[in-house]
Amino acid sequence: MAPTEGMYSLVTLNGNAPALRELEAFVKKGQSSCKDAIDENRRAGV
Repeated sequence: MAPTEGMYSLVTLNGNAPALRELEAFVKKGQSSCKDAIDENRRAGV
């Protein structure tokens, strides 16, 4: 599996706790918005 852009970011930010927390929050936000989009599609019958 080829490394993703996110993996490169983690390597770059390794040891930088505030930046890692920010990245983690960004990832969680992205996951929840994907989940919301899936839920909306189900409700819409897509």
